[in-house]
Amino acid sequence: MNTQPRTIRIFENGAGTRKRGPGVCRSCGTRIFWCETANGKPIAFDEVPEVITTDGRLETVSTEGVHFSTCPQAREWSRK
Repeated sequence: MNTQPRTIRIFENGAGTRKRGPGVCRSCGTRIFWCETANGKPIAFDEVPEVITTDGRLETVSTEGVHFSTCPQAREWSRK
């Protein structure tokens, strides 16, 4: 069994094309922190993600705090 946390690469602050920073979930009202993945997609975290490694303009962070996995209304935003 793999006990290593899954990771994702995000742009460091100011390096992506999307604004990075705090926000509020439109479904549950929880405070979230927006980032941009290396693929240019927005991703919300429950708090500022802790950086595992940095490589140029990209940071590797754990997917443990991704808001989509903790939001009680996440299914409403799923694409079929």
